[in-house]
Amino acid sequence: MNPEYAKLRFRLRPFNNYLIILAIFVPLVYVGTRSPYSWLIDVVLIIVLAFLNFAVLEKRAIKIMCPGCTQTIVSNTPWVCGFCRKNNMSVDDYPLVHRCEHCSAETKAYKCHHRVKDGKKCNRLIFLTKDRLEDNYAICLNTTGEVTVAEESATWEREKKRKEHDILMEEMDGELQALKERKEFIRKKTPREAFEADFEKHHGANMAVKEIAFEKEAFFREKYKNEERLLANALESLEVWKESRKG
Repeated sequence: MNPEYAKLRFRLRPFNNYLIILAIFVPLVYVGTRSPYSWLIDVVLIIVLAFLNFAVLEKRAIKIMCPGCTQTIVSNTPWVCGFCRKNNMSVDDYPLVHRCEHCSAETKAYKCHHRVKDGKKCNRLIFLTKDRLEDNYAICLNTTGEVTVAEESATWEREKKRKEHDILMEEMDGELQALKERKEFIRKKTPREAFEADFEKHHGANMAVKEIAFEKEAFFREKYKNEERLLANALESLEVWKESRKG
């Protein structure tokens, strides 16, 4: 029942099963030799004992006693790995006293899932090795809250990767656009292309000033429609800015 010996009991289980089968088989074979059908008895014994070993004894659960609430925990409880946060359902082959079937990490500790007298969870950490690791402990599969934390952690990790991907793609798009513009700038233009580019630059700047001035004048006239002095100051400021942008 001592938690620290649970792993040892799991490793010795095949050997103990062998001793149990041997203790049953030898006396019955000895008794069967007195019968004229001893060969038949031997065959039946082998079949029955093989079934007993592989279907019953090999699937025996290892029992652990919680030091906190003193209740029993069995090793075939479905559990969640504390390292990879994945569910372990094949508890006959990968019980919580063994290792995770997904990441192969050894279970160092398990948080008790039992309830105590006041209805609260025991939540006592049960250490399964001499290495008393308090982080990355295993939990019961249906423990309320704990699985939610694992799911939130996985969701956060996926969101982080998605944002990192978006940032990388944005940077690559910017670099690609800069490369295209640099190639376009380096490429030798015909006289017509050069004049067209110069006109587009001049026209774009000139129209931008006019559009901004038009929008700002309409905004000021609405904002200061009851304040003549403020309206005059705003329009004067706008005219100064327009003059500074000429040429």
